[in-house]
Amino acid sequence: MLSRFNPQIATWFAEVFAEPTPVQKAAWEKISLGGNTLIVAPTGSGKTLAAFLWAINGLSVASGQTVAFPAPKNKPLAGKETNQGVKVL
Repeated sequence: MLSRFNPQIATWFAEVFAEPTPVQKAAWEKISLGGNTLIVAPTGSGKTLAAFLWAINGLSVASGQTVAFPAPKNKPLAGKETNQGVKVL
């Protein structure tokens, strides 16, 4: 499922989460087809991340745009680098 995402987004997700939740897998399957999608699931099932990660992915692949950088694993988020791009949390 992560193969549908920009490699930077997919890498970040894989480093932060063990795997997508069943809700995320089902949502991304439908969302990636370009239609409207309504996600109804319990709190904590990954609905918000499913929607926003796909939106961020869309921005990251827009022509001429570089908007998402995965934060390096062993590097603090604060410091000089904070003004370079958008950090996906």
